[in-house]
Amino acid sequence: MHGQPVWDDTSYLFKYNVIVTDYPYSTIWKDFGWPISVSLHKLLFSYWHFEYFNFHLLNFTFHFLNSVLILNIAEKMKFPFARLLFVFFFLHPANVISVSWMIQLKTLLCLFFALLSFQFLMRTEINKKWIGPSWLFFAFSLLSKSSSIALPIFFFLFLKKKLAGKKLLWLLPFLLLSLTSGWRILTSPVTTAAVESIESKPAQVTQKNFNPIAAEGSSNTKTDQDHKPRPEKTELQEVYLSIEDEEIGQWEMFTTRYENFISMSHYYFWQTLLPIENAPVKGLKYEGIGLIEYIHIIFIILIIVINWGTSIARYLLTGHLLLLPFLGLFPAPYMNLTWVSDQHLYLALPFFICFWLSLLTRWKMKYAPMLPAFLIPIYIFKVLSTTPFYTNEIDFYSASLKTNALNVPIAYNLSIAYLRAGDMNQAMNVTSTMMSMSRVAPEVLNNRYFSYIYLLDLNLHKTPTGKKTNEN
Repeated sequence: MHGQPVWDDTSYLFKYNVIVTDYPYSTIWKDFGWPISVSLHKLLFSYWHFEYFNFHLLNFTFHFLNSVLILNIAEKMKFPFARLLFVFFFLHPANVISVSWMIQLKTLLCLFFALLSFQFLMRTEINKKWIGPSWLFFAFSLLSKSSSIALPIFFFLFLKKKLAGKKLLWLLPFLLLSLTSGWRILTSPVTTAAVESIESKPAQVTQKNFNPIAAEGSSNTKTDQDHKPRPEKTELQEVYLSIEDEEIGQWEMFTTRYENFISMSHYYFWQTLLPIENAPVKGLKYEGIGLIEYIHIIFIILIIVINWGTSIARYLLTGHLLLLPFLGLFPAPYMNLTWVSDQHLYLALPFFICFWLSLLTRWKMKYAPMLPAFLIPIYIFKVLSTTPFYTNEIDFYSASLKTNALNVPIAYNLSIAYLRAGDMNQAMNVTSTMMSMSRVAPEVLNNRYFSYIYLLDLNLHKTPTGKKTNEN
């Protein structure tokens, strides 16, 4: 509850000019893809400022409300394990990041409004007057965050047998709202500017003119100028590594996207049942594709085929559809920066839990319904062991880097966090380690953000220990 800002909390909340200045709300609603979340953060900051406890308490409250709404919906649907569903979602370790990371209020709001929308949609079976509020709350969900963009498919699967003929047209506005949200995100001036900044190529650092050894403080006959990336017209913050001699072909690009898609979907799916790894960020590609991943694909296909037309298949399909925007299979804004991080699982998690619990109804074992109860102590233990990662940004980045030691952006952010804390030696240890890894790990040297940490390491070795450094 007293955790400090981590990662985007600083850049998109507590030091974001849109939030902390007199930036007009009208411009937020005109230019931003998720104006409800941004407007609410701006409003809250005007009252709370840097009272982090209040932001954490608000996130926790919305998570609790979401859990209660899920319980209420499950009971109305006569789901056989409604209370277990509530407990599992409320205590699931994968949700720690969505609650502890203050900027993730957008994700909590997105599910909150989506659940309200579905509750009103269920009431339309009795009285069609509730369809209007259902449309409205679904629009609120999309304006909080577009993670719920695939939910109309579940609405259709849920109601297709209950709404006959023309009544199915009531579902059309949900689809139109999703399409509008997608278009709004793609054309948002804020999104477009951010993506252009990320994907611009202001500096060319090639294998011909780049030598990371110079940044490690060793003696070298060449000057530092021979090894520096050369910025062109933009600030240092916009520089990233680009290997100009290597053109990525279409087949290689497809293969990379396919491997990321399979490995990340495998991770997220099994994380719902056994959340073994709960570091905040795992990297762009959590694991490579092996025999286990292919067995996973066969397992998913068999489950869908065997249970086609049942609620089990609907839950499984919906969970994967809600994850799809975060798996990097399709090019979209920020999808080149898809992180394997558990906040992406928040909306899909209730459906995956329903899937696992629904499978129990197929078991004929006498004590099968009691088996999930053994997971509760495990979840509580994992929550207690995961929460300390969000105490401060050093703990946040350190835990993430332990999971993926080759994660260049995380290493860079950890170095900056040490500098903010006044620990220049630790910052230098991190950058030096990454420079050493670049000799033996091509994925480090070829990472588009490697020039950030290269220049930081270069400047740290130039600065006498104990002298205050300029963060930029």
